[in-house]
Amino acid sequence: MKHLPEDEQIFHDWLLRYIKKKHSREYKEIYINPSDERNHEYMGHYPDVIFSNYGQVLLIAEVETEISITEEKAKEWKKMASLGTKLIILVPRQAKSRVIDLLWKNDLMGTVGVGEYEVIVNI
Repeated sequence: MKHLPEDEQIFHDWLLRYIKKKHSREYKEIYINPSDERNHEYMGHYPDVIFSNYGQVLLIAEVETEISITEEKAKEWKKMASLGTKLIILVPRQAKSRVIDLLWKNDLMGTVGVGEYEVIVNI
């Protein structure tokens, strides 16, 4: 993820770590690329999360925040969706319809999965 305000980037990176921890029983290896780090490559790309078992990549994911959902980002999704591995895009619940519109506009609706998350703060 590039050029996010600091608070958005902190949240994005925290969410990557949370996803890794949450799914660690389902997948033997989960690799994350927080911030602008390029720690784990998959076929020339650096998805936010790479899920694999025994060296075989099963799924890749991009985690988006409210402001990272753009037409430019949809072009990145299209490139990743063409790699032959299932791509899931995780988005804030309130932005899901906007993401679905972008997927339709970019001919990705049938090939990309959309997951949602919601942050609830109790004070």
